[in-house]
Amino acid sequence: MRFPTTVREAIYRPIVMLDVASPAGRFVNVDVLVDTGADVSLLPNSMASKLGILLPAIPEFPIGSPIGSTTTYRLAEVCLELRRPPEILRWKTSVGFVDRKLPYAILGTRGFFEFFRLNYDASQQMFDLDPVGVLPQ
Repeated sequence: MRFPTTVREAIYRPIVMLDVASPAGRFVNVDVLVDTGADVSLLPNSMASKLGILLPAIPEFPIGSPIGSTTTYRLAEVCLELRRPPEILRWKTSVGFVDRKLPYAILGTRGFFEFFRLNYDASQQMFDLDPVGVLPQ
């Protein structure tokens, strides 16, 4: 599945629109940055409430950033979907919810790169995502 990069703040970035569905059947759409340096796929806590996910009952885990700040996240199972007509890629996984305002959500190793191979071509402002094996449904 091929995507063009998106220009934000005059920088080309691998940002895509992602559909997120909860086990309760609620849906949200969010812009996500495909981030090879992120250990965990992250969404803001505000999305958990829209999805009907009750975060207080879920244990917290610490997470740090390369610039030294730390926070915590709570893992919850969701169904993620990428669309690039005529292709649709859908998979179930766990993502972290963080109590931070994010300019866009993050697709990282856990929840994303464990299922996909990325080929990023900055010279063409394009990136390709290919599933690795069968996606969990």
